Amino acid sequence: MKIKKELSSEFRSSVVTLSKIGESIRKIAKFLRIFKGAVQSTLERYRSTGRLKSKPRSGRPRKTTKIEDDAAPEITADLNGRREDPVSVSTIKRRLRKAGLFGRIAVKKPLLRAENKYESKLEIFGSKRRVYVRLSVGERRSDECVVGTVKHVGGGSLMAWGCFGNNKTGDLHRIEGTLNKEGYKKILEGHALPSGRRLIGRRFIFSKLCKSFLTEKERRREIVVMAWPPQSPDLNPIELLWEELDRK
Repeated sequence: MKIKKELSSEFRSSVVTLSKIGESIRKIAKFLRIFKGAVQSTLERYRSTGRLKSKPRSGRPRKTTKIEDDAAPEITADLNGRREDPVSVSTIKRRLRKAGLFGRIAVKKPLLRAENKYESKLEIFGSKRRVYVRLSVGERRSDECVVGTVKHVGGGSLMAWGCFGNNKTGDLHRIEGTLNKEGYKKILEGHALPSGRRLIGRRFIFSKLCKSFLTEKERRREIVVMAWPPQSPDLNPIELLWEELDRK
């Protein structure tokens, strides 16, 4: 029997948050791109128990992780290709655990220059794909077990700021270099405010992607910013727009 994949804690939290602001099960499922049954069961569990986590299951828990299960067949096939006496997947799992090697997702860290690791970044575009590694205890952050990342877009790519509202698109502004506080302020004054007033009206609410910069206009409440739960980028509609553009 196929094991059903459970919703992550972030998705369950998003389901409850959207339900509290009055969204229907159908709209929540469509917005988060999950099944309506998953939305309904999450809400029923939360209303009856006040918890988002599933109840503890009976039975003996698995001793191997999904990462170990996925990696073992590949190692087995590679090893059997060089042996006359084949070994099983279970044997490979036992030998790896006995050697102190456990399956983990590779840590991501910024790619920095060797001569100045704490101040300079390499503008190289990194992959979003997860990389699985086999490592021993205490080896998690060694150079062989990490995947390089960059904080800002680089490597010949294009950084842009865009917006939309009332089913229409607003300004699309190309960002030269790295975006700082002053650059963000100019974007708000030159593009966000005019676009918001043009698309919705003077009393529009600004749905900001992050809390990196707080401008004077925001402090004086000239721009009303919508509050978002932490670590919930999928609740921001602009994320879905960028994803759609990325797919096309």
